[in-house]
Amino acid sequence: MLHGKHLSFYLHLQRIGVIVDCTDTNDKLNQKIAMHIAASNPRYINDNDVIHEIYNHADSRMQKAIEFFVENISKIRTDRASPQLISNIEIDYFGTKISLNKLSNITTESWNTLILTVFDTNAIKKIEQAILSSNIGLMPKIHHNSIRIIFPKLTEERRTKLIRLIRKESEKNIISIRNIRRDVNEKVKNLTKKSIISKDEEKKFQNKIQKLTNNKVKIIKTLLLKKENDLNLV
Repeated sequence: MLHGKHLSFYLHLQRIGVIVDCTDTNDKLNQKIAMHIAASNPRYINDNDVIHEIYNHADSRMQKAIEFFVENISKIRTDRASPQLISNIEIDYFGTKISLNKLSNITTESWNTLILTVFDTNAIKKIEQAILSSNIGLMPKIHHNSIRIIFPKLTEERRTKLIRLIRKESEKNIISIRNIRRDVNEKVKNLTKKSIISKDEEKKFQNKIQKLTNNKVKIIKTLLLKKENDLNLV
């Protein structure tokens, strides 16, 4: 509680205001104390800042789970030619690991054929070997300074296995997203216990984080369905 006898006020960057209530009558000293407190750039100004940061951090973590899922399923080939499937394959190029998308121009010639126009023909054999060693079931064929890759049809057995694989991967990432929700709800619950936020604020946060979770899970399920459709497309 402020007694109001020796108050000093300082506003930092039009954002942080500090009021110092001291028993010392030295106004200059009190002003310096207020300035130092403001200049320390406190992490939180009010209760909403704490909740807002927790929410944003949860959103970022959930988004990373989605990106991880997208990256993993992009490595699973379908019958359709996909530059993303091979673009990040690396070769040893003069002692440095370089991805194929930096050593060649990868284009789609037809629905099941890719063409790699290689910038340095000295690297073409290494590129061919890297694709063969990637275990994605592709057979590259060299023609002058380019490589043609025809995507063979998946067997029904292989198609079924891949669908099971991506479903398992989607479930793993959905669990990860729900675990993030649980973690942040626990953090906010502790804030309520410490009387930093009210019970009503905790309830509002829980509703908000649940909506976020539902949206992120929906994105995963939509991506899964699209990949399944691609795999089932004959």
